[in-house]
Amino acid sequence: VAFRLADGATLGVSSVAVDSGYNTSNVATFCASQRKKSRNVIAVKGVGGWDKPIIRKGNTLRGLTTLYLVGVDGVKAAIHRRLAMQEVGPGFISLADHLDASYFEGLAVETLRTRYVRGYARPEFHMSSRSGGGNEPLDCMAYALALASITKASPRRAKPKSTIADM
Repeated sequence: VAFRLADGATLGVSSVAVDSGYNTSNVATFCASQRKKSRNVIAVKGVGGWDKPIIRKGNTLRGLTTLYLVGVDGVKAAIHRRLAMQEVGPGFISLADHLDASYFEGLAVETLRTRYVRGYARPEFHMSSRSGGGNEPLDCMAYALALASITKASPRRAKPKSTIADM
């Protein structure tokens, strides 16, 4: 599978992440079947917590495939920083101009808030009450960033990042 760009160039799909948070059995079966076809398709699950790595191997999912755990708090914070960048440069996220307003709402639907637990500040992402469409664009971007950090880089690209600070 490849995606054609406006200039005629194509982008291939090197790997795919499937969120296992819903219909876990079907996700496990699908990922296992794709791996048998030598396709790089992995099951992922987001885990909260600021001390979590970008992505790490978890347990076996339904005995069929490995589950990868994504430290979503740090990755989402990195996405928010990148989206706030005003100048094109390393880390800048360029988005297609054909995306509709609901996509951008989905990227911005979660905000970082501080909650106090036993007197200690704890930053957490919360869905906005104005959310009507959900956070799928943000989750997809978080999983894509995590997957990119473990996907084998082509010789033309930089070495994959291993920590949130590197993002």
